[in-house]
Amino acid sequence: MALFLAAAMLAVFWSSAPPARALSGTAEARVTVAPEPVVTAAISLARSDAEDTAVYTVRNETAGTARVACLLAVYDAAWRLLNVRSQVAEVGAKSSGEVVLQAPDIALGSKVRAFAWDAGSLVPLTADAQVLHTYVDLERYAAFQAPISVTPIPELKDREDDFIRGMDISSLWAIVQAGGEYFDMDARKLIEGDEISNALAIMKKHGTNWIRLRIWNDVGKAPPSHGAGGLNDRNVDLIIAKKAHALGLKVLLDFHYSDTWADPGRQIKPTDWTEIPTLDGLCDAMYDFTRETLQAFADEGCLPEMVQIGNETNSGFMYSEMRPDGTWGSITAGRPTGSSGNETSHIALVKAGIRAVRDVDPNNGDPDRRVKVMYHLADGHNTSLYRTRAAMLQRGGVDYDVMGASFYPYWHRSIENITATLTAMTAEFGKDVVIAETGWGFTMDGASPYPGGANGGPRLSNTFNQSALNTARSYGHDYPVSPQGQADELRAVSQVVAKLPENKGLGVFYWEPAWIPTPRMGSGWAAGTTNIVMANQAYFDYAGRALPSLATWNRLFPGDSDIVTSLAEAAVSVEQGTAPTLPETVTAHMN
Repeated sequence: MALFLAAAMLAVFWSSAPPARALSGTAEARVTVAPEPVVTAAISLARSDAEDTAVYTVRNETAGTARVACLLAVYDAAWRLLNVRSQVAEVGAKSSGEVVLQAPDIALGSKVRAFAWDAGSLVPLTADAQVLHTYVDLERYAAFQAPISVTPIPELKDREDDFIRGMDISSLWAIVQAGGEYFDMDARKLIEGDEISNALAIMKKHGTNWIRLRIWNDVGKAPPSHGAGGLNDRNVDLIIAKKAHALGLKVLLDFHYSDTWADPGRQIKPTDWTEIPTLDGLCDAMYDFTRETLQAFADEGCLPEMVQIGNETNSGFMYSEMRPDGTWGSITAGRPTGSSGNETSHIALVKAGIRAVRDVDPNNGDPDRRVKVMYHLADGHNTSLYRTRAAMLQRGGVDYDVMGASFYPYWHRSIENITATLTAMTAEFGKDVVIAETGWGFTMDGASPYPGGANGGPRLSNTFNQSALNTARSYGHDYPVSPQGQADELRAVSQVVAKLPENKGLGVFYWEPAWIPTPRMGSGWAAGTTNIVMANQAYFDYAGRALPSLATWNRLFPGDSDIVTSLAEAAVSVEQGTAPTLPETVTAHMN
């Protein structure tokens, strides 16, 4: 009993800084007790029939019998100890032995650790005194792992270096804080002990070369009815951007100029700016915030390669505010058109933000190297909106580089519509264009894999539902609801961009591919909420394992030769004693 308690206490103590692996296959950790080998222990962890099994292979190099304490500890996603199995093994002189321990009833997201000590001295016999796995359900989502087929886009020949293959991963911070983990398609991590870098590395491996990060002014001051929007302030984005740059990824920083979400339906002035009485004062505040933010990035050596001045600014920005007494007011400064709008003031605000970008950028004098500035609208189908706004910006002499468009097949009509919009921006206004947001679902399943999580687990109230699918079908989008459908949708929008002349179509950003449920979810539309509306449009399944659709980017580019990436299964039934009849053809998936 004393050994059991001591071992359990050590298991809890050593759980403070866990590197994680998925429970798939076998992992080993070995160490020899210095200075002279006495006992060595190798531990492997595997899973069979819902039981996690630790196999301890112990080698006794001494002339006498060795006693080795082995322990298997199970934790929940919050690192609370749930279950312990222990055993003392006696291994004869100059011989080896095995100890097998099992921990039943491991739930999704549970952590499993194995330990081995010299039973007398409690000297650890395994590296870091632990072997760790995180249980990922490989069977529940097995159907989503079927190989995808992607036809390369001819217009992307030799554009691997300059075509933006972007991911908006703004929710990643909140998800990781809430216990979320990410795994490659083989259910293993690429980087241990740093979940954000691990997720970024998985995405990069499969073709991502840019990330997009939204940024709010002060998430702690967001109106209560709108929440804190995912906690992305300057400090959070700076951490993520540094990790992205370290992996060779480029960064688009998306200024919302709000303490919460900004989109066509709401553009709420930052709380700290509500007392500013004049347009000049508001322009100064916008300039200062943008400049100070970018200077902080520059000081850390990770100035973003692109900056977005406002998010989905169809109706302008900062045109409503929360008054000190809690009531709502409407202001005209940020609205560009309409009875309550003012074109001049809108242009002044946009220019203030852009001027800050130009002032910080050390390469501003070099058109090929300077930070690109994006102006972003939603409703990519609405060519008239884009023409009107681009003409207004042109009249005002606004110095921006890229027109960004949101295009979701279930909201923004047909491929022909977005083609007309982007063509107008390049042909009539000479602007580079980017599809800044898009998405498609891999499933209609809304069942949370964490029903026992905090607050009852996350609610999967998905935006992409049957109604959305029906609408998308009416617009001519016939992509299946599957990873293959996600690949088809991403290829379709990428082809629209790639076909624009003079390479003015810079690329595409997929919106929130890493937005997954977690055991204690805190990244719904706002921080602290459990309603997850985009999880079934992610490029990771609900257990955090990469879907085949994540690899779409790598397959969009024509290669110099055709390469078979996978073969479809071809089953043949044959009676004993007869010659088999083989199929005349098999399906090959090419690069």
